Amino acid sequence: MKDLKIRALSGLLYVGLILVSLFQGPLFFHLVLGLFSVLALIEFHRLLNTSAIISLLLLLGLYSAHFFALLSPTLMLGLLYITIVSCLLLSYRLYFHFPITGGLFKHILSLGYLVSSCFFIVALYGNKNFYNPYLLLSIYSMTWVNNSAAYFVGSRFGKHPLLPTISPKKSWEGFWGGQLFVCLFAFGFYLLVPVMEVKILAALSLFIPSLATIGDLIQSQFKREAGVKDSGSLLPGHGGFYDRMDSIIYIAPFVYLLHEIIIYVS
Repeated sequence: MKDLKIRALSGLLYVGLILVSLFQGPLFFHLVLGLFSVLALIEFHRLLNTSAIISLLLLLGLYSAHFFALLSPTLMLGLLYITIVSCLLLSYRLYFHFPITGGLFKHILSLGYLVSSCFFIVALYGNKNFYNPYLLLSIYSMTWVNNSAAYFVGSRFGKHPLLPTISPKKSWEGFWGGQLFVCLFAFGFYLLVPVMEVKILAALSLFIPSLATIGDLIQSQFKREAGVKDSGSLLPGHGGFYDRMDSIIYIAPFVYLLHEIIIYVS
């Protein structure tokens, strides 16, 4: 019971900081997400057993440049392409495993996957000139609803493993439970917070459960290879910040791409 209370308290603290920062403006949000991303990045490099200095410098540089609106659309598009390719490569690796060896490859992977994916979280939010907290609010909320529903439905009804070699406790029943609850939540979100276009919310509700699950599986694979249960211990009951952010890290670049496509065709 004590462990459950500690888990609930640390989880609420993390969620509360995210929600508060979303509506405190771009500076506060960049600072909070910057801190969380730095901690997640350090934990990721610990799993790979490499130095995080280069990745940290690039992450802080991207966050700062974005806040001051210094990044051109062409640079953003190029970075998005690199991020999507890196994420798809790691998705491919879930089913067709290949080893990640060599310091150079590990650093390239860190830059293409974790650094740039964390960057697209704040890219979805905006910069000092313009920002939209509701888009990221919907993304975070759907991610949390999916992960919680998948856990509880899977724990109660799970019989068919999703990917047992990487995460034995994840089940197809849990996945579809998460999908159902996210769709219901999206409908309620549209009624309660009518500032989002229905087509964007509908698209998010369909794609986020799959993206969140893949992101979590990628992180589970890294932890399994490192022989650890959690990426860190800074969030009691939850592990580390990479444990808490693995889903949103994978989701962000794909949602950014989806959002840009919807805007372009509108």
